[in-house]
Amino acid sequence: MKHKHIVPLLGIAVLLAACSYRFHPSAFIPKDIPSQTVAHRISKISVTTKSDGDIGFLFEKDAYRIAIEQILKKAGLFKNDEPNGFRLEAYILRANSPAVALEVTATMDVRYQLSDPSGRILFAEEIKTEGKASFSEAFTGAQRWYYAMDRLRQAHSNLLVEKLGLVLAQ
Repeated sequence: MKHKHIVPLLGIAVLLAACSYRFHPSAFIPKDIPSQTVAHRISKISVTTKSDGDIGFLFEKDAYRIAIEQILKKAGLFKNDEPNGFRLEAYILRANSPAVALEVTATMDVRYQLSDPSGRILFAEEIKTEGKASFSEAFTGAQRWYYAMDRLRQAHSNLLVEKLGLVLAQ
């Protein structure tokens, strides 16, 4: 009799733990990041959000800042001790990944602004990316969600590195 209450309690505990999960910054850093040759580097990155808080249940803004620093460092675009470095501001407009479904689409919209040491804006653009995964790729919903998130972060990182690399090369 005592054990019949354990299974529902374990189910509730697992659900609560999953809902409170936050990604570690390393979860946003894709394996393959194209290297860039540039004349200038970014030395300061700031991240803000619409509500100046967390982005849904996916991550905290400080985790995203750390991830962007690591991505740009791997690409050769960031060096935090660079004298007279450039400043990148990221304003997260939307980041979501729906609950597990037959087709999962994760989306992220971030407005980036790059300024030179004098404060002149060199680049201001909203980067919208998505990652999709379908039932034909993976049987379990959790695996489809992982594929969608992996594709999202790879696409977003590649696009950001490509666009910033062109501006910083000049």
